[in-house]
Amino acid sequence: MKTETELKTRAKRLRTAIAAMLGVSVTSAQALELIAKEENYPTWDAATACYRDTTICTQGLSENRDVASLAMLGYEKMFGLYVLGPAGAGKHLQVVNAILNNLKLGKNVFVFDNGKSYRKVAQALGGTEVLLQPSGAYTEQRYGSASLTVFDFADLAEDPWSGRLPLILDDLNAASFIVMDETHYIRRAYPAIHAKFQQWVRQDASFCITGQTEEDIAPFKDVPGPTITMRLARSRLG
Repeated sequence: MKTETELKTRAKRLRTAIAAMLGVSVTSAQALELIAKEENYPTWDAATACYRDTTICTQGLSENRDVASLAMLGYEKMFGLYVLGPAGAGKHLQVVNAILNNLKLGKNVFVFDNGKSYRKVAQALGGTEVLLQPSGAYTEQRYGSASLTVFDFADLAEDPWSGRLPLILDDLNAASFIVMDETHYIRRAYPAIHAKFQQWVRQDASFCITGQTEEDIAPFKDVPGPTITMRLARSRLG
C-alpha cells in the first residue's frame, strides 16, 4: 500500500521534472497538491488520509509495445490517446503526463473538464482557466503565459452551455493538443463538442480523451490518424 513518504517522493520528482522540462518553478506544496489530484483526491490532506494502490494495465498499444507509463511512448508520433478506467484508477496522472510532454514539444494545450480538477495544474504551470457560465458567457483567469488553457463546465446547471467558445479554437491544428476528461460529462454540458472535435482532428490536432467505459469514448473513435488505447485497472487490496 502507498505511504505518505512514497507520495512525497513522487512530488519531489515531479517538481524536478517540471523545472527541467518547462523551466517553471513549482513549490513543494503545489507539487503535493498535484500528486493528490493524480491520485484522484481533492486535496493533499485527503490523499494522505486514505492510501490506495493502482495497477496499470495496457492493451491495444501501437507497435505491440507494452508500457507501464505514458512516459515511454513517442508523443511526437502520437495522434490520439484514449485513457480508460474507473474512478481512482489513475487517469488524471496519465493525462497530466501527456500535458507536460506536449508542452515540452511546444504545442498549445487545451483541456476540457467538468470539475475543476485541472485548476491546480493550470496554476502550477502558469496556464489559463476559463470557466463557462450558465448565461452562455465565460470568465477567464490567467496564472501565467504558458500555452495551456483549461475550459471547465463545473459551474453549469443541468442545462447545456449555449455560448460560443473563443475563436482561437476554430483554428486548432498540428501544433495543438486537446484533452477531454470524462467525455460523458463534457458531451452533456456542451453537445457541440463532438462536431468541434471532428473539425479539430481534420485539422491535424492531436488529442487525449478519457472515459470510464468504451461507450464513453465511442463517439470520438472515428479519427484519421493512429491512436493508442490505455486501460487502467484499480486494484483492490485486502
